[in-house]
This record gives sequence, structure tokens and C-alpha cells, in this order.
Amino acid sequence: MNLLMKEIINHLVPENQLAIWWLGQSGFVIKTGEGKIIVIDAYLSNSAAKNRTDLERLVSIPIPPEELMCDYYICTHNHTDHADPETIRNVKNKEQICFIGPRNVVKSYVEWGVPEGNTRMLEAGENISLGDISLTGTFCIPNSESVLDSIGIILQYRGLSIYHSGDTGYHPFLSYLNKYEIDMALLCINGKFGNMNCDEAFALTREIKPKYAVPCHFDMFPINREDPKRFCSLFEQDELKNAQCIVPKVGILITITNV
Repeated sequence: MNLLMKEIINHLVPENQLAIWWLGQSGFVIKTGEGKIIVIDAYLSNSAAKNRTDLERLVSIPIPPEELMCDYYICTHNHTDHADPETIRNVKNKEQICFIGPRNVVKSYVEWGVPEGNTRMLEAGENISLGDISLTGTFCIPNSESVLDSIGIILQYRGLSIYHSGDTGYHPFLSYLNKYEIDMALLCINGKFGNMNCDEAFALTREIKPKYAVPCHFDMFPINREDPKRFCSLFEQDELKNAQCIVPKVGILITITNV
């Protein structure tokens, strides 16, 4: 078994905690105190490089798709680096996994071999309950007409709340997320292809006030890189000290606790 997947499976999460592992780009694995494993926007292939050399993968694949194990698989929108056909086609035991996403993602799931009965649609403004896990689709500024149904995700579990921005530009309306009392915000910072840049992602943290801000979507492709230290430097200069910035490392555990 892949070493990271083995670590995730064997890691015991306290009931008042969430465990998070970064997979590179916008991909994350989250594990609950009940042992449920949630995968978000996993890009575990090099499929984006098939037609573009400037989209050659720069980060080693942390978990081969055929060894990925989870209970819930979420994609925020239908771009290859978020809803990856090669990753999804090669995930085993699809009949034991609930695949979640907006309308066009759900259509793609079925095309890529997911049983239709194992899909659930989640649009912006909607909420679904999965036992002790609650998922809410959030507003996004999409970056192309093909992904007008893009969403972010708020995952809530026993008093803890994680916001995953998906791909989005900055908009003042996103300040409405403040009401969710977010503990950790996973934020795109690449500043290209319509996404928030470091300054915009920082401005959003000042509005939604998470305890922790984790930059992502900065490492994968030669044409789409950003220095996450620049993002964190904005927090060091912030007199309000509204959040702590954590630069993730692929495969390294991060936890948040409800104290």
C-alpha cells in the first residue's frame, strides 16, 4: 500500500479534531474523528499535460489513483486539475464511495465510470448532511464559461469548519462566509486564470476571519506558480493578527481541534 494512504488510514483522529493532508494543487484529504475520509479536488495524474507542455506536472504524485481510499470524493468544478478524469477513472471500489459535486461534475463522474446512484449533486447555496459531516456549496467567481457552476466547499464537523475556496476570483460578497465561523480556510493564491492572488486571498481572510489560512494552488504547473511565503508575509505584517498562516507540505499532517 502507498505509504501516505497507509498513514491516513492508520491515523487515529480524536473526536474533537479534523486531520488534513495536502495532495498538491487544490487537493486535500480530510479525516474525521469517526474515521471518515473525504477527498477534495485530487489531481493524481499528469493528464493536463497531454496537450500542453506548460501544464507538465512539477510535483510527485503522493497517492496513485488506484490506491486512493475514501468515503466521500468531492470536486469543486470541472477543470482537469480539480476533477481529473484519469484519477477518477482509476479509483477502485467506486460503488463504496459517494461522489459529490456541482451539476457538470456529476455528469462527468458518470462518464468516467462512477455509478449514477453513487453521486450527489451540490450547488452553491445548498447543503447536504453525511452523518456528522455537513457540506455547504459556496459562491464562486468562475474563471470560464465551461465552469459556471463552480463552487467552494464548507465542511462542518462537530463544531469545526473548513472552507475550501475551489477556483474563484475575489468578490466582496464572499464576506458572507464569515457567518460560518471558519476554523481553517484553504485558499487559491495563484493569481492567474481568474483566481485570487495573494493580496486578494489575504483580504478575504480579513473578512471571513478564519483561525488558520492555508494557501494552495501554487505549486503544480510551470505557468501557474506563486510563492506561498509571500502570502504568509502579509499575515506577519498584519497588525490585527486575524489568522495564522500555514504553508502546507505535500503529505504532511495538519490538524485543527475544537477546544
